[in-house]
Amino acid sequence: MRKRPVVLVTRKLPEAVEDRLRRDYEPRLNPQDRLYEGGAIYHQTAEELLPHCDFLAMHCPATPETHRLLDGVRIALLPDGAIVVNTARGSVVDEEALITALKSGKLAAAGLDVYNNEPHINAAFRELPNTFLLPHIGSATRETRDRVA
Repeated sequence: MRKRPVVLVTRKLPEAVEDRLRRDYEPRLNPQDRLYEGGAIYHQTAEELLPHCDFLAMHCPATPETHRLLDGVRIALLPDGAIVVNTARGSVVDEEALITALKSGKLAAAGLDVYNNEPHINAAFRELPNTFLLPHIGSATRETRDRVA
């Protein structure tokens, strides 16, 4: 199966993600052209983009425009067996729709470190063997804490 990673951003791509994509896939992102180096393709809308996502990583702020950006309708547009990772904000994903898609097998897996009602996690996520739950502490490394001090 061809792997098609997709990063959904509404602002600046996190530097670590951009570095990894450039190293592994060599995309040149320029919305003026639709086809970029390394085969990256620009899509104007989420509806146009989602059918091409084997792996969807969510990186966007919580705004009125991004509230439940990934809902049941948009999850249905993803290919069967897609994987969703949300490290953005809990409100950008409709948790009930995500749980339904994980239970049905529509999605193969989900990785989350943000939740709608943080610090409380929807108990249904804990019952799913295809869900990976982490606290939102990506910056909590010894090196980062030493630099902050």
